[in-house]
Amino acid sequence: MSETSEAVVSAPVSPGRAKFLRFLIRDAGVLLALVLITIFFSISAPYFATPGNALKIFVQIAINTVLAAGMTFVILTGGIDLSVGSVLALCTVVGATIMINESLSPAAAITLALIACMATGAACGFLNGWISTRWKIPSFIVTLGMLNMAAGAARVVSDNSTITGLPQSFVDFGNLIIGGFLPSIFLVAVLVIAIGWF
Repeated sequence: MSETSEAVVSAPVSPGRAKFLRFLIRDAGVLLALVLITIFFSISAPYFATPGNALKIFVQIAINTVLAAGMTFVILTGGIDLSVGSVLALCTVVGATIMINESLSPAAAITLALIACMATGAACGFLNGWISTRWKIPSFIVTLGMLNMAAGAARVVSDNSTITGLPQSFVDFGNLIIGGFLPSIFLVAVLVIAIGWF
């Protein structure tokens, strides 16, 4: 007695559904993971989905977004920059040191500090790019060196201590909350993205 088995043929996946699945996995995988993580912590941690925590997340996202906007152009050219965190620290202490200069008015101190911050960051970036292209040294090595140089310079400028006494108008802008939940620095990050996009 012979037994015959029938082959079970699954229904073919429609092209539209297959395209959507590819989009979820390839293009929106990170976003999907973020949504799942958010749902998980919202359920497991009672203080995760609260306005206060959302505000902290927005502030941290804004800082990283500004850095990522600049890093995007480096990565698009096939390079990498390991020094962004240390350069950010150096720019910060340079600007803060100028802001606490009592011989300057708050408006002048803030203006000069912003110019000094941008000049410091531009100088570090130029030095990274020039060394990498002039001597054909991989950007990984060059920026690793800049990471240590900028970190050391930041410690020297700040005297390895916290800088206090910033102009109140600057502090107020940094602490400004728009609409009760959106920090002003988040709007700055959006502006940076818009400038980088166009």
